[in-house]
Amino acid sequence: MGIFAELALIFEYAKYNHFGVIDSLDRQIPYYNGKGQSDRVEEVKDIGASFAFLTSLVTACCIMALSYFLKGNISPILSLGLKVISVMVVIQSMSTFYVMLMRTNHLFGPLSK
Repeated sequence: MGIFAELALIFEYAKYNHFGVIDSLDRQIPYYNGKGQSDRVEEVKDIGASFAFLTSLVTACCIMALSYFLKGNISPILSLGLKVISVMVVIQSMSTFYVMLMRTNHLFGPLSK
């Protein structure tokens, strides 16, 4: 249970690797849509997606490197768990980004599924 709790804690903190960019897009995209600036919406979406992906990739690489660096000092299960968490960080970050896009575009039907 201790290993699970440690991995869950790492995963929970890794969720905030985007430094609030996705949260700010949740406000900026409807604002630019309301002003009718669709070109600005696309620019903001591209910047947000790139930043979210890059920060999650850097976080995942750090977690993966940590699992290899500490391989001799930690249990094999924890090392494997860190590798799995590093992949899950990227998937979770992209999922959060696309949920935000669906919410800002009022696509609640697909979002509820």
